[in-house]
Amino acid sequence: MATKDEEVMTVPDAPGFLPAAEQKKWQATYSAAFKRAQSEMPDHAHQWRGIAEREANRMLRAPEPKSYEEAMAMPAHLCSLPRIPEDAHPVTGKPKLTDTREVVDGKLRLVTIDGRKHEFAAPEKKSGK
Repeated sequence: MATKDEEVMTVPDAPGFLPAAEQKKWQATYSAAFKRAQSEMPDHAHQWRGIAEREANRMLRAPEPKSYEEAMAMPAHLCSLPRIPEDAHPVTGKPKLTDTREVVDGKLRLVTIDGRKHEFAAPEKKSGK
């Protein structure tokens, strides 16, 4: 069984579709959770990486928007889905975030990064008269 001294932490790359600032936050969260797991569970080295990854991936959960305004105020990476661009290789192409917010028939529709679908009535546009 590996001990704290035998297990060396290697922080994996964050999901490539996240913005650079969010990638750094993901890696910092992973590192902190890994170190915490090492100190709290020194005899369970086989669980450290899983605990750290689950903790870091929690930032990929989007809060439940309750209104049009909340949905529009969400950071772009939380209401986007990773997609491989059409001009990229289907296997080796890097995914890019595609914002899912769109207004159709007077309703804002969006899918959050965790796959949940939401729909809100969009405010009516004021006429310019």
